[in-house]
Formats: sequence, C-alpha cells, structure tokens
Amino acid sequence: MKSQYSRRNFLSLTTGTLASAAMLSMVGGLKRVLAASANTGGYKALVCVYLYGGNDGFNWFVPMTSAGYTTYAASRAAVALAPSAPLALSGTASDGYTYGIHPSCPELQSLFNAGHAAVLCNVGTLVQPTTPSSAQAGNNLPSQLFSHIDQQTLWQTSIANSPLRYGWAGRIADYYNSQGYSTRLGMN
Repeated sequence: MKSQYSRRNFLSLTTGTLASAAMLSMVGGLKRVLAASANTGGYKALVCVYLYGGNDGFNWFVPMTSAGYTTYAASRAAVALAPSAPLALSGTASDGYTYGIHPSCPELQSLFNAGHAAVLCNVGTLVQPTTPSSAQAGNNLPSQLFSHIDQQTLWQTSIANSPLRYGWAGRIADYYNSQGYSTRLGMN
C-alpha cells in the first residue's frame, strides 16, 4: 500500500504553513503599529514584568550619590558598575539618593525621566507591617516565608496569607469581564 504522504506533499504543506504564519505575524505587526499611532486620549496601562530571579536588581538601579555609590561598590566588588556607567534618572529617591539605571536600558531611562515609568523596590509578601521581634515570634507572617518558590506564588496572587493559585491580574480581568467592559480591553 502506497503512503499518501510524499516528500513533495510534505514540502508543499510546510511551505504553505510557514507562509501563513509569516502573513499572520505581519498582520499582527501592522496592528501594533496602528495601535501605537492611534490617539489614546490619555490611556494608561499597568505593565508588570516578572523575571523569576533573572535580574540583578543591584546592578539595574545604582546609587549615583557619592555615599550611596561607595556602599554599592563595596558590596558588589568585582561586578559593580563604574561610577560613570549608569544612566542618570531624574529626581531624588525617598532615601535622599539619586539613582542611575544600567546602561543597557536607555529606553527605560527615557520613560522614567519623562514621568511615564516608576520603580518599586523592596516589595514583598507581608501580611502586615512586621518588626524583627514579631517576625522572630512568627506573628502574622506569610505562608512558607523562607520558601522562594512559594513566595513567588504569593507575590503573584497578592494574598500573602492564602495559597491561592489565581493571580491578581487575572482576578482584575475577571472583574472587568463580569462588569461588561468592552471586549476591546486586552485580558492577557
């Protein structure tokens, strides 16, 4: 019995599939260009990037103030950026220091300096504000506090005392969907 699939059929099918995928990708790219050029009327979005530990935060935002840089350089030793390497960020942080961003992030520097981006540091999954003595006593601490993988899950759910597996962004999307908001609102 002869197979209905031949090398010629396989190449024809593969070529058609690849051409279709390329066309869809191009259409998606055009949609992004049109969306970027549209008048958004003050539209704002919350964009969250979760790196699963793939970021050296101490070399991403570097103190530019003399005392802050000295402490940074001493703690980072051989991996510290040169004082002239970070790209300056406008403004002064709550600790009184000025900061710079890693030189590989000029786009983020532009967004930050234009007031279109912000930095949140030292965030965690506390149930309530905690002192060293209450932490040692184990009072009102997040579930599985010293388990990195569990803390990642709790951070993504925003409920530090419950091991839910549904994230806060998904819960917001479900809420908006239940309120009948426009289907043009992206939920992914």
